[in-house]
Amino acid sequence: DINPNYEYGYIGAGILYYNQAIEIQEKAANEFDDKKYETLVKEFEKALENAFDPFEKAYGISKDNAVKVNIAEYLKNICYRFQDKDAKFKDGYAKYDEVVKTGQPK
Repeated sequence: DINPNYEYGYIGAGILYYNQAIEIQEKAANEFDDKKYETLVKEFEKALENAFDPFEKAYGISKDNAVKVNIAEYLKNICYRFQDKDAKFKDGYAKYDEVVKTGQPK
């Protein structure tokens, strides 16, 4: 049986997508062709979006404050990227930035 409250499964999925995003971002930084660069940026953003939900799920179910603070660091970075696109990311950035600064999950 799958335990829907096993936070580390969600964390693992989030890290997988987040690391994919970082790899794509590095490729984009080295790309000189504008069209290829734009394609890579879209792939980068998609990978970050894919990381968001698993990290949020893990944050919501974790009972370990240290784990929550670590997850908040990822979520803060993702929300920062998209804060101008959607209010949920702007609000998320403020929330997770505060958690990272204070070390106190809400």
